Amino acid sequence: MARESENGAVGPSGTGSTCNGGRNSPSLSRRSYLKLAGSATLAAAAAKTAAATEDDYEVITVAAGDTHSVRLGDGDRLENVLIDITAQGSGYDIQAVGDDWVIQNVGIRGAWDHSPRASPFRVAVESADASARIENLYLGDGVAGSFSPNAEPTGLYAYWYHAGTLEIRNVNVQGFSDNGMYLSAPGNSEFHPNPGHGGEIHIYDSYAKDNQISGFRLGTDGSFCKNCVAVGGSHRGFWGYYGHTELIGCDLIDNNSGDIKLGTRPWDKSKQADVTVTDTRFGTVSTQSDTNDVYGSSAGSPEDRIPEGVPMTPVEAAAGTSSSGSSGSSSGDQTTEKNIEDVWLEDEANEIVFSAGSDSRAQQYRLTGHGRAETSDGADTGANDQYADSVSTDGDTFTLEGYLGSSGSDGFTVSGAVTTVAVDSGISVRVNGVEFDPSDVEGIGSWDQEHENTLLVDGVGTNGTSRYEFTVSGSAERSTYKGASIDEEDTIDSGQVTGALAGWRDAFRFSGELEELTVDGAARIYVNDQRVDPAVYGDDRPHVLTLVGNGTSANYEISVDGTIDTVAGDEAEQYATVTSENTVEGSIERSAQRFEFSGTLTDITFRTGSAHVYLDETRIDPDEYGDQELLPNALVIDGTETDGETTYSFTVDGEAITASYRDASIDAGDVIDGRSVSGSVDDSVDAYWFDGDIADFQLRGNATVDVEYDAREQ
Repeated sequence: MARESENGAVGPSGTGSTCNGGRNSPSLSRRSYLKLAGSATLAAAAAKTAAATEDDYEVITVAAGDTHSVRLGDGDRLENVLIDITAQGSGYDIQAVGDDWVIQNVGIRGAWDHSPRASPFRVAVESADASARIENLYLGDGVAGSFSPNAEPTGLYAYWYHAGTLEIRNVNVQGFSDNGMYLSAPGNSEFHPNPGHGGEIHIYDSYAKDNQISGFRLGTDGSFCKNCVAVGGSHRGFWGYYGHTELIGCDLIDNNSGDIKLGTRPWDKSKQADVTVTDTRFGTVSTQSDTNDVYGSSAGSPEDRIPEGVPMTPVEAAAGTSSSGSSGSSSGDQTTEKNIEDVWLEDEANEIVFSAGSDSRAQQYRLTGHGRAETSDGADTGANDQYADSVSTDGDTFTLEGYLGSSGSDGFTVSGAVTTVAVDSGISVRVNGVEFDPSDVEGIGSWDQEHENTLLVDGVGTNGTSRYEFTVSGSAERSTYKGASIDEEDTIDSGQVTGALAGWRDAFRFSGELEELTVDGAARIYVNDQRVDPAVYGDDRPHVLTLVGNGTSANYEISVDGTIDTVAGDEAEQYATVTSENTVEGSIERSAQRFEFSGTLTDITFRTGSAHVYLDETRIDPDEYGDQELLPNALVIDGTETDGETTYSFTVDGEAITASYRDASIDAGDVIDGRSVSGSVDDSVDAYWFDGDIADFQLRGNATVDVEYDAREQ
């Protein structure tokens, strides 16, 4: 749970081992990390704030001049509440910071005329592997007319340190003199250490109107609006502010500075901001620089419409009902009128949850389909469940089946197509948080039976260009899986694929088996959502560097960021010495010498003389691979004398790369994302070279940690 300091500043919740490693601290001692989970604090500002109950929701009437404050932390819930701020000068202050919290069925009655505050409703999911949900929220009364544009309250704000996934559904936000949903800070370079790569935010079935700055503002890779509407009065309907975002099935209309606006602050126009539009209707587009792109075109004339499920009044929100056509309550008995095609994600994992009523008897469910399926963390599925549940597979066919006790639930994630659903009468089915009749779920989705596998090349968060090549035993085709872009410059020749990317994703569907895989660069490879090590497929050192003598005596040094060795039986074995796994030194006058290596060629230096140099089959200029600046400092995580796994993460204010220092292993599972590093050791050693200082460090386990400044000089 977030802790609020005496001056009201709020930061990430929890406590843990942290260090600000400086040059006066040559060694970092053993640490352990403890996350403190908080409970909800729902504090009215004073006794003057009265509460009453109407039907199945609570009414909180805030007295004139007072503020109703709400604080949510890990696992907390705020639901079925109407907050009345119609009294002069009254207001609310809602903050949800932590993991797995839920805000559901909340209505704000009355226009905001409280003392100025830019963000009375603030949220963040702190852990990268956690999520939270906002559903059925009414902020439609906006602010009082005396508030000036571009100065005062925003409807919903996300903190810059939001790291997980935030799901937002059925929100009505109107009449705010700032942004309706100001959710770009996690990707803002003014705050975030890795612009564009904060936590994802997904907005579904929501309505924004007459918000002065923008209706919806997003700024992190993978974030999107689906079936959302932004109408008039705004300078911008949708504002893409850093990162690669998406609009799916949306309408953007009558926004005077661009239905779609891409770009950042005037002094920061070089930052990347682009959006992919699918089945989306809009008029005008405004971009700030040549790094801003809209991929796709308008699907027609935009329409001012209310998406189904959006609450039209504070009472509808608090009660979990909606006159726009669907129920926002996840606990009632009503079945939503949503179209399941609008909820089902074709190329992503969909969560399907089976829930039982209060009937004490065991109840059975069964679902079959084509694609992939596994149990999820979103329900009680797991080893501790006293009722049987299972996922069985046969090729590309899966079966989910099990039993539920009274009020129990089982959850699964499914990609592909559902063929049959059978449940006892007391079981309900929810897909991505929305309840459907089981017969509606049957037959949903699609499955490419020929290209049943996916390969994702993920360059998000990496620096530089990554080049890749792979071969499959069947055939392959380009895909937009996980939001990947379609790049016609990537080549597909039967089952052989070659391509390159920088900072985004390429994806392919293929048939047969993956036979060979080579990656030059830092991009990560996922096959059927499982990360794979390219070294497992094909040659460990797929590239060849050839030196051809020109008759002059030359001495050279070659470095790569992978591993390098002489070619067996080659003349290089006689004239070259492998000084480390990534460096060779030698001499040449005539003939040719060959070296095989993995990774990227980082440096080739001739101390004396010269030679012709070929990288694979292409002649290169050695001057383009100048002296590499060696990072001076070392960080070593040693788990060789401990039992069990130790996980770690740290951030530096300079650059970090993996190292074999002190016999450390190079582990493909460790991740370097910009200046942030995460990994694990289990009876092994990990090491990194870095420059600058350590800005943050967290450790869970008993491994020892050493920081050595200027280690190369020792």
